[in-house]
Amino acid sequence: MAVVGHVGSGFNCHVQRTRNTSGSKHVPGRAGACKLEIVGLNNDVESGCSRYLCLSRTKAACSVNFRHRPKAAVPSRVFELLTPSKFKEVMLTIVLLPGMDGTGSLFAPFISALGNDFNFVTVSYPPTEGLGYTELEDVARQSLPENEKFIILGESFSGPIAVSLASKNPRGLVGMVLCSTFIRNPRPKLEPLSVLSHFLPVKLAPAFIYNYFLLGPAATPSLEASIRAAISQISSTAFRARLRAVLSVDVSIQMKSVQVPVLYIRALQDRLVPPASSSYVSSVHSETQVITVDAPHFLLQVASKEAAGIVKKFAYETCSARFS
Repeated sequence: MAVVGHVGSGFNCHVQRTRNTSGSKHVPGRAGACKLEIVGLNNDVESGCSRYLCLSRTKAACSVNFRHRPKAAVPSRVFELLTPSKFKEVMLTIVLLPGMDGTGSLFAPFISALGNDFNFVTVSYPPTEGLGYTELEDVARQSLPENEKFIILGESFSGPIAVSLASKNPRGLVGMVLCSTFIRNPRPKLEPLSVLSHFLPVKLAPAFIYNYFLLGPAATPSLEASIRAAISQISSTAFRARLRAVLSVDVSIQMKSVQVPVLYIRALQDRLVPPASSSYVSSVHSETQVITVDAPHFLLQVASKEAAGIVKKFAYETCSARFS
């Protein structure tokens, strides 16, 4: 029995029900197995960003054959097998955990660069409360999708939160991206200054301080304005609490428990998080993939298109490895 159906922009699928075929490499010798053939109708579907599909694990076994695959193809959807002759297309979700500002507003350039290939959940933290990592993890957990496949992305301050969430292997999680971040205090020599954080005039720091550490030579009036707007929304109490949290954090044990693929995007010109932080992540979780981008700490804002391409590629490879 064969069924042909449309499964997304520019693709047709051919689903073939098979009988017992012992010796087949991809289709196990039992009734209920099937083959899925996805045929690209052209080589330039949505500018090469074709909606590639991944198979979720089900009782019925499948093999997949892609034909006329665009060279720049990237994943955007998970193709979920419901029965041997019925399929469901599901958009992959990216859960975005913000930096120290906690607003999530600074993800705008990155989300724009990713386009319509994903759903997004942008987490924001309470702007006035003095909460540490444990409390903020609880806030982030409430935003995780309940019935969707998703990737967690932790930027800067939120790296430890992403790791803690991923270590608990929540349902639907397929991968984790860490960006310009750390899993333990990135500046251990500053830890004794934690007590002084209660008195630091963090809201009065001049703009050039933020620009130097976050943007470097890539600073533009637009990016500077975005940073000022984000920082203006957070209270001094909340800012100081997050700073103390960074100086005492260590989620190395949790990192060892992460079971999904991990991507670390490192900023070559990062003046805030040193290279030792990504090296340490790799030493704790040896299968972590590290990619370096020539950008400052705010690489998702400065090099948003390049970062988006890296994340799209990671999503495709992750889906292929876990669900094909």
